[in-house]
Amino acid sequence: MKSKELSLPVKQSIVKLKNENKSIREIAKTLGVAKSTIWSILKKAEHTGDLMNNHRSGRPRKTTEGEDRRILSLVKKNPFTTVGQIKNTLQEVGVSVSESTIKRRLHQSKYSWSTVSIKERKTKRRLKNSKNNAKKSGNSETTSCEQTEEGPTLPDSEEETNKEKGKNC
Repeated sequence: MKSKELSLPVKQSIVKLKNENKSIREIAKTLGVAKSTIWSILKKAEHTGDLMNNHRSGRPRKTTEGEDRRILSLVKKNPFTTVGQIKNTLQEVGVSVSESTIKRRLHQSKYSWSTVSIKERKTKRRLKNSKNNAKKSGNSETTSCEQTEEGPTLPDSEEETNKEKGKNC
């Protein structure tokens, strides 16, 4: 299992403790670092005289800084823009990125893409509910409502039945 690199102050304290004639075992126990790690740090300090961590290239970013700014500007213009809409807008300009990359860029910029996904889910839920309500209202029993100056009135028995069903007529 890989572990994180030791910080510069920890490496400096390893060298300092070794210069104070502490044993590798004592240093390891004191700092909670493996003996092999202490040996490698001491070798590096002896050969190069440097304790700094080397910069590693890693994987290149998929988006440029300009594309990152474009993503942020789209969200600033409309905070409820969906990640899919942002992706489509970028594709129109010739930038091909995945939705997860867009989410990552928003997260790195302290924006939350979750509000967008919540909006998408609520919209889908609203559409589904409106379709279900339309089906229910189309199949429901019709009642005889009379319109008067005071509002709709029903015969007593139908009024009680409709109150139970939640109708206001």
